[in-house]
Amino acid sequence: MTSIRIVGLEKSFSTVKALQNVNLSVNPGELFTLLGPSGCGKTTLLRTIAGFYRQDAGDIYLGDELVNDMPAYKRETGMVFQNYAVFPHMTVAENVAYGLKVRKVHGEEITKRVDAALKSVRLEGYGSRTPDQLSGGQQQRVGLARALVIKPRVLLLDEPLSNLDAKLRIEMRSEIHDIQKELGITAVYVTHDQEEALAISDRIAVLASGVIQQMGTPWEIYKSPQNIFVATFVGNMNLIEGEICGESGTRIKVKTSGGELIAPKPMQSRQSTKVLIGFRPEEGRINPAPDSENRVEACIKGNVFLGSTANLALDLNGTVLALEYHRPASNNELKAGSHIAVGLPSQSLLLFDPETKRRIPAMGDVA
Repeated sequence: MTSIRIVGLEKSFSTVKALQNVNLSVNPGELFTLLGPSGCGKTTLLRTIAGFYRQDAGDIYLGDELVNDMPAYKRETGMVFQNYAVFPHMTVAENVAYGLKVRKVHGEEITKRVDAALKSVRLEGYGSRTPDQLSGGQQQRVGLARALVIKPRVLLLDEPLSNLDAKLRIEMRSEIHDIQKELGITAVYVTHDQEEALAISDRIAVLASGVIQQMGTPWEIYKSPQNIFVATFVGNMNLIEGEICGESGTRIKVKTSGGELIAPKPMQSRQSTKVLIGFRPEEGRINPAPDSENRVEACIKGNVFLGSTANLALDLNGTVLALEYHRPASNNELKAGSHIAVGLPSQSLLLFDPETKRRIPAMGDVA
């Protein structure tokens, strides 16, 4: 298994800075995801690791080997592309064998390695078929087998599921995760799909405008976002403007448009008393007890039924909030225009600086 280390990487296209001082390490055998919106630099970073792009500054190490000046074909990376890149005039076996033939592998060794690669992606017996006889998911697995058959040091996957329908995406992401773990290969996975990243990754790097905003486990990224971009891009985050108006022990009182809220106290003193209070939609509680902490009244603006869950859009005196609740009952439709009480447990509230957009470390933070 091979590690990856990126040090001070910079890459520009004309006047556009695609990557800015990128530093990260991928552990051997890890599935590491680059997550971000279109144009954030994630595919540029992946292609620079592969050697398709040459960085303007910085270093790339595969294991202990500096590969800055090494051409792509010598880096021994396997790439899985978004559009499958399967040759329509070749059989599945011929597609998988293509990379071996380019590398001058011959005879029985090709057959042996192709059979092993097809088995690893659950396509035994499909070698004689042509791509038009395969589903989209099967074609993507052919692309994966072709990347694996060369026995790469690292596997690079560039939005590999974006052309599949929603149900197949969920099935294939599980398969890719299981295959990667079974083989123990180090993998870097690019996606803009937050749920996909949370579901399959050992660790995630969230990018915006060529800058890594945060790195961590899926739990850390979702539960402990370090700025508003990460908080709102990975999942949904409600934000309420407020001003600190008192404190007691490890907690503070915050005056908001919806009333006074109790929140964790910042770990360090601040000059400004203005804060943004954030919480995830699933953290809110509908119709809590009258004496519940942080009980506020809101008007329902909309109710979207999604089967096992429903999403409420609420108006808290001018602040729009999203609330998610499970197992909605037919006799409790919570219709638009009605008012409900909502509880916001203090331990689930996060604090952000309105000016810097950075997270304010607070006592009792979830880590």
